[in-house]
Order: sequence, then C-alpha cells, then structure tokens
Amino acid sequence: METWMEFEIKNHTHTLNQKLNFFNTLKQALMIPYKSPNIIVLCFLVSIPLCFTLFFHEMMLQQTIIAAMDMLREPNAKTMANSFFYKLIQLALLRLLPLHLSELCVAVVTIDSVSRKEKSEMVRRLVDKERWRGILVTSMYVQFVSNGFLLGSTWLMMNYYVIVRSFCYNVFTAAFLRICGVGLVVKFLEWMVMWNMSIVISTSEEVHGVDALGLSAYLCRGKERRGFWLTFVFFVSRIGLRFVCFNNGSYGKRWWMILGVSLICLGKVIKWVVCVMYFYHCKEGRLERVDVEVGELVINCKSET
Repeated sequence: METWMEFEIKNHTHTLNQKLNFFNTLKQALMIPYKSPNIIVLCFLVSIPLCFTLFFHEMMLQQTIIAAMDMLREPNAKTMANSFFYKLIQLALLRLLPLHLSELCVAVVTIDSVSRKEKSEMVRRLVDKERWRGILVTSMYVQFVSNGFLLGSTWLMMNYYVIVRSFCYNVFTAAFLRICGVGLVVKFLEWMVMWNMSIVISTSEEVHGVDALGLSAYLCRGKERRGFWLTFVFFVSRIGLRFVCFNNGSYGKRWWMILGVSLICLGKVIKWVVCVMYFYHCKEGRLERVDVEVGELVINCKSET
C-alpha cells in the first residue's frame, strides 16, 4: 500500500530532479506539520518523557565535560581520570537505556505520523509486539555501533593527547591530533545519517536488524555528502546550544536548562521528519535509477537481436 509520503514525492517529481540540499529538505519537512497540526500534538505528548530524560542527560553531560577538562589540566592525576571515566560510563548507561528508549518512542511515532497512515492502521502498528521487537533489535545495533564509535574515539583521542603532551607535544603532533579529530567527526556524521535511516526503514518498511542497516547503506550509497550536511546542521545546532549555555554559565539556571532541553527535543522531532523525507527521496531516486538501467538493458537487448 502506497503511503502518503510516497504519493507526495511522486506528485512532486520536479523536486526529486533538483539538487537535494538541507534547506530544500527542511522546507518540505516543516510543511508536513503545517498541513497536519495533529502531528504536532501527538509528537508533543510523546516527547514529554524524552524531555525529562534529556534534563538528567544534560546535567550528567555537563559534569562529564568538567571532569574531562580537569583531567586535561592535570593528566597525571589518577583520581581525576577515574572520575572522568566513571562519569563517562554513567552517561553511556543513561544513553543506552532511558534516553534511548524515550527517543526511540519519539522516532517511531514521528515516522508513523509523517507517513500519514490511517488511524486504525497506525494504532495497530503501534501495538504490534513483533514490530516493536524488530525495531528494538535495529536500534540496539545502531546504539551499539554509534556509542562504541563515540567511546572508542574519545578514549583514543584522550590517550593520544595525554601521551603526546607528556613526551613530544609540538606543532606537528597538535596538528595531527586536530586532523584526526575532524576526520573522526566527519566519518561519524556520515555514518549517523545511515544509522538514522535504518531506524526509519525498520519502522516504515518493517525490515529489521542487519538487513535494515544493509538496505540503509545501499540507499545512501553515492549520497554521503548530502547526508553529511543534513546531519551536520543538527549536530552543530546541538553543540552550539550546549556550548553557549556552558560557556556563559547558564546551565546553573533551571529555566535556561528547560529551554535548552525543549529546543533539543524539538530538534530531534524535526530531525526524524527530515530523515523520513531523506529516506523517501533516496528510495525514489534509487528506483528511478533502477528503471533507467533496466530500460537501457532492454534497449540494448533489442538492438542486439
């Protein structure tokens, strides 16, 4: 059965022929809640648990950043290093369990709402245990890979910095450290759009686990730069908001913390809407490419005969 999103994209083929950029995709994504205000109400209700979880997450993240800065100032202090890694493990556990589940609920409801399925079908899909089991399996793969990449990269860069600073810290080693850091961030953002799309695939197409990751990688092939810029804008927005709050000491004020968490929640909802748009664009573009290749193959076969 063709979803509303697929119908909209097929009726706007001129948009698919244009260069897919962030502003074009964001404009289309923001038009969806405008056409259907019920999506805003539904996403707001399901985002309430996420807001509370994010509130604790931001406080723990602030403490982890402070511990990391203290360890960098005194790299030989074992107490500071132990405190940093203890807080880092706490932060990872919070991300893996409550934050992950609450964000997954927001993602599933947002994806189903944007697809605009019938209410009866949407309710049936939301209470389908087998479907949720498959989505959880896919999300566990994504969380394991993404958090493993983040923790491994952080551990590697921190150890490299401590070792180099203790022995041979100079202009070349500092430049190499920055280049490696930028490279890891770029690769993480490129893979992040693929991981997010696997959640969309698992939710809308009911393809789960490794198959969802494989299909996502197939659809994203050749579009890594576009996906990078989509993820980069949301990444910079979140980092910029946290940096401004932390640098100005505003995290001590509860009202500013609530405002920051609310903006982050709003950004997550918009992110999933954009991911759905990006998925259907990639899917339709891949189908058009297959049709062209099949057409060329048929023409070649006829010419040979």
